[in-house]
Amino acid sequence: MPDLETRIVNRLQEMKGGQTTEQLAQHCGVPQASVLIELKKLEAMGHVQVSGSATGGIWTLSGH
Repeated sequence: MPDLETRIVNRLQEMKGGQTTEQLAQHCGVPQASVLIELKKLEAMGHVQVSGSATGGIWTLSGH
């Protein structure tokens, strides 16, 4: 099974409109906190962005 970061990126590629941390956590079968940690790492690298708050916003891939 791909690591969590890869699963998150793949899901965001599939869901062009973005996903909440809750939706990503449900899809990946992990706690929201784990998803948020990975999203924050990806955000720091410039791979994802969030509209709204980090916990309640919509995460998308950067440039989409």
